[in-house]
Amino acid sequence: SNATVTDTGNCTARLHMGDILHSKPIVVSFDDSDASKRYVFFGTNEGYLHAINANNGTEKFAFMPQSLLDNIDIQYRNSAANPHPYGVDGPITVWRHDENHDGAIDASDGDHVYLYFGLRRGGKAYYALNVTDPVAPKLLWKIDNNTTDFSELAQTWSKPLLAKIRYKRGSTTTETQAMVVGAGYDPIVDLEDRDARTAPSGDLTEAHTMGRGAYIINANTGAKIDAIFGGSNTGAISGMDFSIPGDIRVLDMDKNGFMDRLYFADLGGNIWRTDLFTDTTDAVKLATSTYKFASLGEDTALSSLELRKFFNEPEVSLFNYGGVPTLAVTVGSGYHSRPLNTTTADRFYVLLDKDVFAHPTTTPSAILQTDLVGRSSLSASITTDTNGKLGWYYDLPNMGEKILSAPKIFLNKALFTTFKPGSGGFSGTASCATSNSHETRLYAFDLLDGAAAIDFDNDGTRDNSKILPEGHILGTPTVLFRTPTCTDRDNCNQVVEVKTSIGGPVLTTSTHPGTATRGTATSSIDIGSFLPKVYWLNKHQ
Repeated sequence: SNATVTDTGNCTARLHMGDILHSKPIVVSFDDSDASKRYVFFGTNEGYLHAINANNGTEKFAFMPQSLLDNIDIQYRNSAANPHPYGVDGPITVWRHDENHDGAIDASDGDHVYLYFGLRRGGKAYYALNVTDPVAPKLLWKIDNNTTDFSELAQTWSKPLLAKIRYKRGSTTTETQAMVVGAGYDPIVDLEDRDARTAPSGDLTEAHTMGRGAYIINANTGAKIDAIFGGSNTGAISGMDFSIPGDIRVLDMDKNGFMDRLYFADLGGNIWRTDLFTDTTDAVKLATSTYKFASLGEDTALSSLELRKFFNEPEVSLFNYGGVPTLAVTVGSGYHSRPLNTTTADRFYVLLDKDVFAHPTTTPSAILQTDLVGRSSLSASITTDTNGKLGWYYDLPNMGEKILSAPKIFLNKALFTTFKPGSGGFSGTASCATSNSHETRLYAFDLLDGAAAIDFDNDGTRDNSKILPEGHILGTPTVLFRTPTCTDRDNCNQVVEVKTSIGGPVLTTSTHPGTATRGTATSSIDIGSFLPKVYWLNKHQ
């Protein structure tokens, strides 16, 4: 470390904790029958990952990566001359493995608990901690941009996603737990100034030099299983020229327990699809099965210096329409690293992937803006529109309004939040989280026809959106199912709540057979119209 502390004399404990910005606290139970063995893990921008006993608030350990030791002196001096420090600012993913399913974590049974996290602006590294014994943690592995096979790694914004993978190399077939992440955020994006529209070389020519791809990593060892690269890398994917800070959407399309499809988006407004040929008879062929699914970064609504940016992973919804499997890829654009930007014309997109289960025999052309229909012009639905379009889009009505989290698809409804900066603009002094003039909205559209889905204000007319009181940057809406109440087996009321990151529920609906298919904030949605009936046969009598 280059950190220096010049103070001398007696040292006393400093009761201080750094801010928690993007690292959401998670609770892990080490014994389901003992509340005293539940722990809260979270990272702070002081540079620590903290472990707190959830029962009594006692801190059990704090782990600081060596690269963040300089943060100690910055926090201690608390000088206005120092910029805000970043530390362990990435979200945490937990792998809790209970070998014998007894509810208790015991290493002698083959159990383990591993934590995976990146640093976001704190650095270009991912860490895996073995916290099977929560009072004696061990570093499982670490990778950074200096590690062999990971030179493309940029600031580690992408949340680790765990999934099983099966692949064959030579005569050896491997089945293992993998960690999938985007290659990261290139900080050259911070040089852009789209409010003044005077980027040093313009958005279109400000070349990204890192983060252009995705990694599949062995979750046990940190070794690279495979990678998808753009830029000037050997075997680069053509057109993959922008960094990928968002999460990766991972799917198991054939339901064999192993991932075989990835969707992810980049900061140039592109969406990518990767098919993993991971049967026991095939080698992993990531590079040859990746193609640009959509190219949506640029159109006439933007200035010549602007590109729409996708900071979040696409939401993918598989459903049947007229008996035909249909796959919708939904995503929203928004300049996440400049939330107070007021000049970008951002959109919400619903795109159809017609190669639902199989890899296409020929690489399809990327979906362009001209292949889509505006929401207000949908003639019926995206599956029957007479223009033969491949999806629809919705122009956010306010300049500077942006989508800063992934959407949620629920009962063929698209739910997403937006943030519109208030007074102060990009260069003003207004905080992006506290100004009363900032505006946050929750939108709800029908996935297929783009119709307004909810009567938010109970006036008898369905609304596009509802203004939320917080004025904060909110995350993906969460759908909660309350315990149903039943008078008999055919008459049950299932209360469903839609919540955002803070505050109480912004939408509460209840389900009754035979009621309307689109609800209001107090009325109901007919689940029976959407969920398929389930049949089963017991052969073990």
